Amino acid sequence: MAAVDAIILMGATGSSAVLAFLTVWPHRLDGFPRSVVLISWMLAVLAIIATRFSGHFFRSMALYGDLVGRPGASPAILVGAGPFLGELVHSLFDRPDLRIRPVAVIDLEGKAGGSRLSGIPVRGTLADLESMATRRRAGLIILALPPWLPDRAGVVARAAAVSAHLGLALRVVPTLRESLEGEVGGLVPRPADPNDLLNRRPAEIDLEAASAYLTGARVLVTGASGSIGSELCRQVAGLAPRLLVLLSNEENGLYELELELRRSLPGQAMAVVVADIRDRAKMARVFNDLRPDVVFHAAAHKHVPLMELEPDEAVKTNIAGTRNVAELAVACKVKRFVFISTDKAVNPSSVMGASKRVAEHIIRSMHGNPGETRLCSVRFGNVLGSKGSVVPIFEEQIAHGRPLTITHPEMTRYFMTIPEAARLVIQAGAMTQGGEVFALDMGEPVKIIDLAKNLARLKGLDPDRDLRFEFIGVRPGEKLYEELLTAPELRTTTKHSRVFVARPDAVDRNRLMRDLRELERLGAAVEPAMIVAKLHEMVPGYRAGGLFRAPPVKAESKVSRRLRVVNRA
Repeated sequence: MAAVDAIILMGATGSSAVLAFLTVWPHRLDGFPRSVVLISWMLAVLAIIATRFSGHFFRSMALYGDLVGRPGASPAILVGAGPFLGELVHSLFDRPDLRIRPVAVIDLEGKAGGSRLSGIPVRGTLADLESMATRRRAGLIILALPPWLPDRAGVVARAAAVSAHLGLALRVVPTLRESLEGEVGGLVPRPADPNDLLNRRPAEIDLEAASAYLTGARVLVTGASGSIGSELCRQVAGLAPRLLVLLSNEENGLYELELELRRSLPGQAMAVVVADIRDRAKMARVFNDLRPDVVFHAAAHKHVPLMELEPDEAVKTNIAGTRNVAELAVACKVKRFVFISTDKAVNPSSVMGASKRVAEHIIRSMHGNPGETRLCSVRFGNVLGSKGSVVPIFEEQIAHGRPLTITHPEMTRYFMTIPEAARLVIQAGAMTQGGEVFALDMGEPVKIIDLAKNLARLKGLDPDRDLRFEFIGVRPGEKLYEELLTAPELRTTTKHSRVFVARPDAVDRNRLMRDLRELERLGAAVEPAMIVAKLHEMVPGYRAGGLFRAPPVKAESKVSRRLRVVNRA
């Protein structure tokens, strides 16, 4: 529309210039008032503005009348900012099948009340949402929120509270990324989900850098059936690798992932391998046969309380398994190796966190190897909605009307979405020069009890009226607050605003190898108390916060230890 206006304006200016030429140069029309040139130009411009405005006004009113007249349409309050609001309105104009009738707009960028957006009245602020929804007899609240909006999660939480209190439906306009990735068609509002509760702008990826090392490469993903591993497979597959190798010891999840990828990308070459990273001989065959160029190592035991019960399993998978994969990658001259670590490796209070810290040391110790492999670690916090995480547990408890179990009212965690975590892991792989520990910007930490309440509101419940909470106590190995960096680690920026580099620990490789041999011997012998004592020795920052508060004096059988932990929990 702006281009059309510019062309018409240029035409008016041109015609006025011709008139000026005839009257002023060289005085061909004596007695003709020269002010007529300016007056005619101003009248032409005003006529253009009036014509365009009136046409837009009457079209908007006609469209608004069409919306108002739609039979059975649900009256909706639109809440949003910037161009998202206008795009939403036009989407509703074009989709009568949605049966949505906007009755009022709240502009979070402060557009004055009394104005109209395509005929729809703009009224009030977010604080007026409940009273406006009541007065307008709304049945639906639709949020059109740009990713960069400050306190986006707070707006979602407020709208969720109002919708739960009044019994209204809550919908969210998908982001451009969701629309492009096909998760939601067009700008059709979708139900609000837990990802909307994260107060963070979604991280983007440098596609050019990612494509440079993944397109046409042979890529191996361990732990491919897990939450992060499967999302890595989806995103890597979208970058057209020469071969994508899905490796996991969990065959059901692996089978389902293979079916999904073959449906969505039927031309992508894939190899599916059921294998355990603890099986060195099998892993050696995989590397020798498939010769990967890039490895994303996501396979791990991640559940903190379970690894307190089974420290030998943490050693066998998180430490020995990581050593197997990393050493084979170096031997086969893999170009890039990305190890997925965790914030629980920082000042660890659990066996799981300590085992991940030792695995970081393994990766660090291989930096500067004579081969061609660049190895790095990527450290981030909790992933919202991952398998076994708190959100699916809360959703199951809400669905069955059970109390929501929370360990402690002050329990706080960092969260990011699964797709975002996978994107940043891929980005770190593009940036690595070898030996780094990358830390991902996790935004602001979230209290678990606040997350639970807002999740209930998204389900249309009033947490103060419809829910009961049970505080079951901090479990073995857990912290109240997680950290992303230790005190001595300096955070340095990278070219990506959401990825930082921590100064890693200095590692004595010879000593590390001796300690690993001893630790793996204890793991094979299933000596849990001695394993924890050895982890204390290898990770000075390890502060056992659960079962073992200090290195125990004598060993203890696995059965008696399990009974003691269960009784305490």
